[in-house]
Amino acid sequence: MNQGVLYRYSHDSESEEAQLVVPSHERDKILKEHHDSPNAAHYGLDGTYQRIANCYFWIENFAQSTRFKMTYEVFVTLKDTFLQEIIPYLKGFSKFMADAKEVAEMMKSDATRFAQGMW
Repeated sequence: MNQGVLYRYSHDSESEEAQLVVPSHERDKILKEHHDSPNAAHYGLDGTYQRIANCYFWIENFAQSTRFKMTYEVFVTLKDTFLQEIIPYLKGFSKFMADAKEVAEMMKSDATRFAQGMW
């Protein structure tokens, strides 16, 4: 503890520096700073986790980082033009599947008639 602030040393950390033990009400702020900030740079999930884990500690650190990243990425993807870009492909795929179902039903009908000698 240093001036009322709790730190810890970890054998697992790549850094020899003490990790700040983060209170629960500050965790989202830390995650956002290391993920959203223009200075954050994206090192992927593992890299971002390592950068956070080298300086900070809290229980379930990795699980919360993973959950934050997944939630954030889904939000950004949906917020941007992803849906607008993929809808034409989904419509084309939907039409293809409807046509394929129709062909399969015709083939089944023909096979049934052939098997019954109605050909």
